[in-house]
Amino acid sequence: MSDTGDTGDGLETIKDFIIAVLRDCLAYRDRFRAEIERLEAEGYTIATGGQTGDYDSSGCDFEVRIWRTGEASRSSMAAACAVGPSM
Repeated sequence: MSDTGDTGDGLETIKDFIIAVLRDCLAYRDRFRAEIERLEAEGYTIATGGQTGDYDSSGCDFEVRIWRTGEASRSSMAAACAVGPSM
């Protein structure tokens, strides 16, 4: 692929290719936001989070936040559990 050569996708320049990628990214973002708004309108709360500390024999810290506001919803210590054959 050269700066002025055909990319093989009907795009004639690198600039055209970059514009197409950015348009796809914006379209994805718009679909994502629309789906979030639809779910929230149905009464769902969208949350994000996960492990926030190191894992040790007692477990690990975790946190859950409301996606839209960033407000902390839950945080705690998740207990460790044994995985594997019992002894």
